[in-house]
Amino acid sequence: MSTRIGGKVVPYLFIAPFIISFIVFFLYPGINSLVLSLYNYPGYGHAVWVGLHNYSAALTDPFFWVAFRNTIFYWVAHAVPVIVISFLLALGIHSQLVKWKSVIKPLVFFPQVVPTIAAALVFQFIFSSGIFARSGGGSVLSNPDFARWAVVIFTGWGSIGWFTIVFLAGLTTVSEELYEAAAIDGASSWNRMFRITIPLMRPIFSFAFVMDGISSIQSYTGPNVLLAGSGQAPADAMPLLNLVQSNITGGSFGLASAFGWLTFLIIAIISVLQLILFRGNDQ
Repeated sequence: MSTRIGGKVVPYLFIAPFIISFIVFFLYPGINSLVLSLYNYPGYGHAVWVGLHNYSAALTDPFFWVAFRNTIFYWVAHAVPVIVISFLLALGIHSQLVKWKSVIKPLVFFPQVVPTIAAALVFQFIFSSGIFARSGGGSVLSNPDFARWAVVIFTGWGSIGWFTIVFLAGLTTVSEELYEAAAIDGASSWNRMFRITIPLMRPIFSFAFVMDGISSIQSYTGPNVLLAGSGQAPADAMPLLNLVQSNITGGSFGLASAFGWLTFLIIAIISVLQLILFRGNDQ
């Protein structure tokens, strides 16, 4: 009897560290921030119940909609180019035409391991010198339109390596026998890619787009360091998480929590819509 009970308990002991850390560092803070978003709390003293006032204040804040548009732009302008380039790189590395794969893979993945702050400072120097040095008498990074594109270029550079590895892993799941059978039937390389590779990798594409959406909407360090060096990015180019940070710094913890949960809601809606889109007609 004791052996049987022990056999049931042991698996839970192995996953206990994750469960404990999930509860302590994610579940409890998440629930606490949700409750806090219903209060006016400056960080000390008594919290005052305000109900949904923080959410109405957040939604009527003009900076919220500016940051919302900026964040959606960072996601939309970033997603398709990064996914397409990453997939093509993965196809090239996976093919038999490319040699020195053990060297090329680390080089492609290298931007992912570079510290974000260091990379952002390097890109800030690049965009502030040479052909990018001046635009209308000032730095091009002070131009809101170019500044937003600079953020897209920077985040894209940092993301391509990770998604390339994801697609490389997905390509290994496609049977070579399918390609051989299609080649025997006279299918061209393009036909094999569009009729075999891409359809079979649809779950991988779904995962990639969802992860890219989450990371883009949660962007904070890159845009702020790239556009400001220190402090916060200008209001006309700031991402959503700047509103969370600015309200924490200003002592409005309830309003900061409301902005955080609105960001979470945006991520959830976009992720669900992408999952539905990629599910297509699958039952």
